[in-house]
Amino acid sequence: YASPSAQQSFTTFIKQVRSHIDQHQLGTLTIDSSPSDLIKQRLIDLQTVQPYVDSVVLMTYDYHYMGSQVTGPVAPSFGAGTESEFDVEVGIQKALEVLPKEKTILGIPLYGYRWESLTHNPRSATMPGSGVVVTNRFMEEFIEKCATCSPQLDQNAQEKYITYEDERGTIYQAFYPDIDFMQDKINLAHQYHLDGVALWAIGYEGETMLEPLKDYIHTIE
Repeated sequence: YASPSAQQSFTTFIKQVRSHIDQHQLGTLTIDSSPSDLIKQRLIDLQTVQPYVDSVVLMTYDYHYMGSQVTGPVAPSFGAGTESEFDVEVGIQKALEVLPKEKTILGIPLYGYRWESLTHNPRSATMPGSGVVVTNRFMEEFIEKCATCSPQLDQNAQEKYITYEDERGTIYQAFYPDIDFMQDKINLAHQYHLDGVALWAIGYEGETMLEPLKDYIHTIE
C-alpha cells in the first residue's frame, strides 16, 4: 500500500530522472511494474508515470509464490474469475487501459515454485515455509531423473506441474514453465501487439525453453 502523497513523490522522482536522461542524452527509461499496481493503491501509479517512461515491463508472474498457502501456477495465462482472481491476460488488458501498447513489455518468468503439499491435487494446501524457487533448467534435469514424475498441464494456466513423494512419503508439488509456456506467453504478446517481452532471468532456462523466441524476434524486427 502507498499513500497518494507517496505515489506523487514517486511520479515526481521519475519525472526528474526523465529530465536528467534527456538533458544528458543518456538513453531510454524503463520501469518494472506488477499487475497488482493496476488494481491496488501501490507506489507506482502507471497512469501518471507513463508519460515520462519509454517502456514498462509488466511483471506478470508470482501469482503464486514461495509463501503461498496453496500450490498453483506462477504465471497463469487464463482462469481469472474461476480458478484465480487475476491472470496474465487480464493483467495485460488492465495495463493497456493506461499504457500505450508501444510502451508495454510482457515480463515472462523462467522459474516456478515447489512446495510440500497436503495432497496431490492442484491448489492443495502447502506446508508453511516449504516453498522454494525451481528454474526451468532445474525442472528439466529433475524430471529426466525422476521415474515417478509425470508432468501434467493446468489447462487454464497453460502451465505444467508435477506431484511426487519422497521416500518418507512427503508430498511435493511444483508448477514450472517450459517451452509450451513460453510459446503461450509469446502468443499473448502478439495478440495484444505489445512492444516485446522480457525474461526473468537469463540463466534459468534449460535446453529448449527459449526456442520460441527465435521466430518471435524475427517477426518484430
